Parts: sequence; structure tokens; C-alpha cells
Amino acid sequence: MLSKGRLRFVRASWYRNAGLDVARRDDELSKAYKRPGQALRISMADGAEMKAIGDVEFASKRAVESGGALREIEYWLCSFSSELDPRLFQEFKSDDPAKDAVIVIFEPDAFVRQALTSLNRAAPVAVKQLFPINYYDPRYPPRDRLSPLNWKTFEFALQQEMRFALDPEDGPALSATDEFFVEIGSINAIAGVYRPDGVKLAGAGPDSFMKR
Repeated sequence: MLSKGRLRFVRASWYRNAGLDVARRDDELSKAYKRPGQALRISMADGAEMKAIGDVEFASKRAVESGGALREIEYWLCSFSSELDPRLFQEFKSDDPAKDAVIVIFEPDAFVRQALTSLNRAAPVAVKQLFPINYYDPRYPPRDRLSPLNWKTFEFALQQEMRFALDPEDGPALSATDEFFVEIGSINAIAGVYRPDGVKLAGAGPDSFMKR
């Protein structure tokens, strides 16, 4: 990524994969929330009321009705964090922790401008968005529309995610596979690679984030 600016966007539905760890696994096309049963009124077709047993779960889905069924609308995402939190190395464990590292982007505005040039060529009809993820408690959902695109439950709040989304909306899929790669060119001048202990390995930025 440092030398070629290679960005990996992943199909939203892929994150349902049961083999993923808890930091990555989530339903990125549906966001659920709960209401206490005693606060709801459920009416049958004949007008009779039915009592809810326990909490009732609702979901805001990224889908449209087609032929009497819901058809999901995919998008592709590439995730970053707005915080350089050491706990992220534990959240996103690799097969070989000795080789763990993080890329720190020091000029995010320049990074976005550079990325958009290549993304507009690679995915001209997709809507490009970069935004922070909002976090919510499923029992106290926000009053605003709970969009799967930019909301996650508060169990993921440690990640402080910044999401780069490519949204074809209802158009053709970006890729026949789960992954979509775009190379935006070297970001060596605006980013650096750092070890978990804060020591720089390559690129721009201070030699270390650790105070001496």
C-alpha cells in the first residue's frame, strides 16, 4: 500500500463470513435494534391485538423489494481508523504478530484527492464516500435513519472506523468477486509504516510515536 497505493475494497455481504474474527464479522447490509414488547402494539389483519413476548427486534436493511422478496443492494468498503490505538493490534490479530505493522496517513485530504482520481477511472458510476462510522446501542437506537452504510453497534466503537465506500447503488456490481482492488500510486510522501511499538519502518512521519 505504501509503495503502490493498493487499496482493497470488500463486498459488504462478505463480512457475514462465520470464519472471521469478532472484530471483523458483522452484517454490513442490515442493522438491528430492539424495542421492549410492553411498549408495542401489534395488530392482526382482523384488527385483533397480539401481545408481544419479550423484546421485539427490528432491522434497517439495505434492500429493495423485487418480485415479492427483498433484494440486497451491495456496496464495497475499505476501512481505516481515526485513532492510533495500540489495542487495535489485539483486535486485528494476524497469523504472525511479529510482522504486524500499521500505515499512518498524515495528510488524509491529500490521500483522498489522490485516491479519487484513480477511483473515478476504476469505478466511474459508483458513488464515492469517506465518512466516520457512528455507533449505537441496539436497545436505544438513534432517531435518525439507521443506515447499514454508516452505523455499527457500540461493541465496535473501539475501532473508531473511517469508512471509504464505493456504492454502485442499484447499478452493476463493481466486481464478480468479493474483492475490488485499485492502485492510486505511491503514498510514501504522506504516510508511514510503523511497528506496534511505535517505531517507523518506512515512509513519512516521525521516527517513533513513543515518548523518550
